[in-house]
Amino acid sequence: MANVKFNFKRIIISVLILAVIFAAGWVAFDIFLPRQVLSGESLEIGRVTHQTFGHNNMSLLAANDGLFLVNRRGEIVWRVNERFTAPFMSVNGDYILHSGRNEREFVIYRNRRETVRSETGDNIILGVVNRNGYAAIVTETPLANGLVTVYNRSGNEIYRLRVGDGHITDIDISPNNQILAVSKISAGGAAIYSTVTFIDISRNEEISVVRRENSMIVAVQYNRDGSSVALSDTEMIGFSGNGQIRFSVDFDGRTLSTFNFDSENCLVLAFQTGRGNTTLEFYNRDGRLRGSYAAQGRIRNITVSGDVVLASRLRTVLRFTPAGRVEELVTVSHDIVDLQIMGDRRYALVVGGANSRVIRF
Repeated sequence: MANVKFNFKRIIISVLILAVIFAAGWVAFDIFLPRQVLSGESLEIGRVTHQTFGHNNMSLLAANDGLFLVNRRGEIVWRVNERFTAPFMSVNGDYILHSGRNEREFVIYRNRRETVRSETGDNIILGVVNRNGYAAIVTETPLANGLVTVYNRSGNEIYRLRVGDGHITDIDISPNNQILAVSKISAGGAAIYSTVTFIDISRNEEISVVRRENSMIVAVQYNRDGSSVALSDTEMIGFSGNGQIRFSVDFDGRTLSTFNFDSENCLVLAFQTGRGNTTLEFYNRDGRLRGSYAAQGRIRNITVSGDVVLASRLRTVLRFTPAGRVEELVTVSHDIVDLQIMGDRRYALVVGGANSRVIRF
């Protein structure tokens, strides 16, 4: 048998040439075909979508008839036939919490597998899951204005908090599973005020209570480093890990129309301006303004991944940078109900009332 000799230098050169050709082809594809509208023909049309989240580099939808995970080809790759009234979900890392308002059951999935299914006994108002699978559920109760129950990743109850006054608007659990943040709105005489309360679960002890007068706090959310941010109709507030105020951004009387906190370092606020127009502002996690943009018309939906920001105006999808630069991506043939960037930040699901599309940008 003849000896076979390999010219390793020639092989390496050939591999490098192929790599260069592939890279050049990919760049050319981006240049000459920067945007495509994919039909998503296998995606069932006509369902009512209540929420969308990015999950596993795809788009996760909560609809009347369950959960649907859609890939960038518009195909449903995972489906949960779970009918909840007024469904909602909380998505964090590998975990998905799924339930519905006025329901008495919630389900938690990890990596698309059901890990917890639990009965609450009372009607559910809202719920959240953190990156470790710990969940907090707010339910109605005849003995208080609300009951917050915290569950570990196995679904075992580990803490209860009865709220005697005020209306709970949001909750979250710290990344280390130790601190519960509760925002609520209360009435004191003729005035309205809001509080954010931080509670050490293991010690059942309040570590901080922040009160804001003439303000309605509607959201509170933890960052991965243990800091958190809250949003009201008058300001955005940043907190340290022990619940102390780090910054405050006053809205100066402007009307907040929508917001998105999906990216920790690109917090997006949208304000109504005159003649139905919108001003977008982009902040980092320290409350510093990164940029702004005065948009013509009303911005209806915002989705953020990293520093990539997409928004919709009627039937048009716009892309923004945090510095305030804008590019019109594509106009679709239907009104846009929701938007969701997929994890690779090159595709997005555009949800309509009767039609849905995946766009590449």
